[in-house]
Amino acid sequence: MREQNCKTARANLASLQTHGRIAMPGSNGLATDAQRVDMIKRAQQDVQTWCN
Repeated sequence: MREQNCKTARANLASLQTHGRIAMPGSNGLATDAQRVDMIKRAQQDVQTWCN
């Protein structure tokens, strides 16, 4: 389970870092730059939690 969560967290972080325009979860709108930065920070925390 931990290994799968790590893979998912890494994939999520990579996606957030490589795609400029990110759709907000549960919405048709796009994330602002500030929201994108917050999403990347949370994804980095997830990677630290599950992969270390």
